[in-house]
Amino acid sequence: MKKYNPHRGSSFSEFLKEELKDPEFRREFEKATAEILIGQTVRRIAKEKGLSVRKLAARMKTSISQVRRLMTDANVTVEALARFAAATGKRLSIQLL
Repeated sequence: MKKYNPHRGSSFSEFLKEELKDPEFRREFEKATAEILIGQTVRRIAKEKGLSVRKLAARMKTSISQVRRLMTDANVTVEALARFAAATGKRLSIQLL
C-alpha cells in the first residue's frame, strides 16, 4: 500500500508556506536565503566593477579562497563583507527585518 503524501498535487509555494511554520525549518531557510543573496550581490558588484577574483583579493588584502567563499554563498564574516565593500567603493549596510 502506498503512503499518503499530503503535498501531492500542491504547488511548491503551498508546500513552502506549510514548511515555514516549523521554526527550525524557517531559521535554516532564512539563513540559506541570506547566504544566497550575499553571494549573488558580491558576484554582481565584482562583475560591474570588472574585478577578477585575483584582483579583488588583492584589493581586499585577503586570499583568493576568501573571495571565492564570498562569491559562492558560503558562511562569511561581517569583516570580510566590510573589506569587500571598501575594495569596491560600496557601503556595507545590514538590515534585520
